[in-house]
Amino acid sequence: MVLLLTLLVTGVVILFAASMSASVRTQLALTRDEAESLRAEMASESGLEFARRQLALDPAWKGTSGEGVTLAGGSSFVVAMKSVEDVGGGVTEASCSVTGHSGEGVHRFGTVLRVSPSTGGAYPYALLFLGQNVKMSDGQVNGDLLLADKAYKVNDWLFDSYGDGYYADSHGPDEDGDKDLGGTEVDGTVYKYRDDVGDYQTTGKEVLIESNTNMPSWDLDELAQPGPGKVILTNPHNVGNKAWNLDGQTFEETVVINLLNKQTVTLTNCTFKGGLVVLCPDTYDFRSGSRNLVHLKKGTTIGGGSKGAAPNIGLIAPGGNLKNETNPNVISGFSLVNEVDLFRNSTINGQLVILNDCKDMRKCTFNYDADVVENLPPWFGYRAPASTTEILSLYEDFE
Repeated sequence: MVLLLTLLVTGVVILFAASMSASVRTQLALTRDEAESLRAEMASESGLEFARRQLALDPAWKGTSGEGVTLAGGSSFVVAMKSVEDVGGGVTEASCSVTGHSGEGVHRFGTVLRVSPSTGGAYPYALLFLGQNVKMSDGQVNGDLLLADKAYKVNDWLFDSYGDGYYADSHGPDEDGDKDLGGTEVDGTVYKYRDDVGDYQTTGKEVLIESNTNMPSWDLDELAQPGPGKVILTNPHNVGNKAWNLDGQTFEETVVINLLNKQTVTLTNCTFKGGLVVLCPDTYDFRSGSRNLVHLKKGTTIGGGSKGAAPNIGLIAPGGNLKNETNPNVISGFSLVNEVDLFRNSTINGQLVILNDCKDMRKCTFNYDADVVENLPPWFGYRAPASTTEILSLYEDFE
C-alpha cells in the first residue's frame, strides 16, 4: 500500500510538473509571439514615417524595392504603392500598403497620404555672405545685407549618396572669420551675429540676429536636360584646365554649361539674357571652395530677360569662383556663386548669395529687387524643396 501510494503521488507530481512545463512553454511562446508582433507593428510604423519622408522629397516615389528596409535588431518593413491620384494644384493622394516584419510577426495596414507642395520663405536681402572671410570696399548696397560672421550659424545645403538634398543644421563656416566692408554704404540694414565687434559700416543700421541662416537649396537636374528656354553649350576643351573663351555671344535663353574640375569659362562682351547656369556635381564639397572660374570681361550682361527656362535666373554657379576685369558688368536675377575672387565696377540686381569667401569686391552696386526674391526660379528656395504630407486615412489591409 505504501509503495502504491508512493507511485501514485510521484505520478501526480510528474503530471503536475509536465503540465507546468507545458504551460511555461506556452506562456513563453505567447510572450515571444507578442514581442514579435509588437516589433512588427513598430516596424510598420517606421515604414509609414519613411513613406511620408520619401513622398515629401519625391511625390512620384514608387515604394521600397526588393525585401524592403531592414531596421536595427532585424525587423524590416515594405512599402508598396497602390495608386497615386492627382487632385489638382500640384497636390497628389498616394494609396499604399505598409507591412512590418519581425521573425514570424507580421503587421500590415493601408494608408492614404496627401502630398502638397511647399514653398520656401523669401530672404529679403540684396546680398548674403555665408562664408568665413569677406573683403568688400567702396560698394553700394541698396537694400539689406546679411553677414554670417559667427561660426556654425549657417544651415548648409548638402546632398546624400543618393543625390537627395537635405539641410545640415548649424554647419557653415567653422570659424568666425574676418569681415571687412571698408567704405561700403548700406542703404538698409546689416544683419549680423556678433556683438563683440564694432559697426561694419557707418551709414546704415546694424541688427543682431540669433536664428541660423539657411543656405539656399537647389536641384539643378532639370536644368541639365534639354528643354524649352535652354541652350546647353558643350565645352570644346573638355580636357585639362584650358580656358573656354566665349566672345560676343548673345542668347535670349538660359545658357547651361558643364565644366570639369579646375576649368575656366571666360565671357567676353557676351549677353545671356536668360541667365547662366554652370553645373556642378552634387558630390562636390561646396564648403571646400570653388572648383571652376567664371571670368567676365568687357561689359558682359547676364540675366534680365524673359525667354529663359524660368524667370529671374541670374548667374548660378554653386561651384564657381566669380571674377572680372575692370570693365563694368551687369548681373540681374537670383544669383548664387561659391566664391568671389576680384570683382569690380559691376552692378548686381536682384539677390546675390556667396557661399564661401569673398576675397576682393570693389566699387560694386547691389540693388535689391523684391520681385526676384519673392519669385525665385523653381529650382531654388531657402528650405528643403520638400512637400508636406498628411495622413488622410489608416485601415486594415488584408490583401
